[in-house]
Amino acid sequence: HSALPLPGPVSNAATLFVGTALGCAHEYVHGTSHLIVLLPTIVLLAPGATVLKAVLASIDASAPGAAEPPPTDAWFELLMLAVSFAVGEAIAHHLWAPALSRRAAARAEATAVALSDSKAVCPVRLARIVAGCVAG
Repeated sequence: HSALPLPGPVSNAATLFVGTALGCAHEYVHGTSHLIVLLPTIVLLAPGATVLKAVLASIDASAPGAAEPPPTDAWFELLMLAVSFAVGEAIAHHLWAPALSRRAAARAEATAVALSDSKAVCPVRLARIVAGCVAG
């Protein structure tokens, strides 16, 4: 059986999806940004010097007085790379957003309660008191 090769943009989107999902899981567990895990993934997938040189050459070729029109292949490849990165990251982050939001709110509440002392009114405790009075 031969494996069906995935096109580059699909492979990039899938890789970024997995990288972002792992980064979000790391953020959920440890509370640090998911970008800590995501940035190395992006660096590994980033376009090489060949694409960068082609894009710079196309900019130079589009200057006034240039003999030939700029090639669009490098620009299209760069665009597809950016779109595939964005799609993979956005889908994974969208799936994790509710859990990360709840976890961040719980951490913020725990921090506010821990930092409050008897001399100051903790906003979280005050909100609980007000909510209890309104409900009761």
